[in-house]
Amino acid sequence: MDSNGNPTVPNPAPLPAAAWLFGSGILGMIGFARRKTNKAS
Repeated sequence: MDSNGNPTVPNPAPLPAAAWLFGSGILGMIGFARRKTNKAS
């Protein structure tokens, strides 16, 4: 509560950089695996 007795609402937390790095790494691995399987056929 603030000094006026109103409940305080926390600001939404931004998506951490680690989540972006993890997601881009997963997408990169998927793309690499698809490219590898396409060359084999």
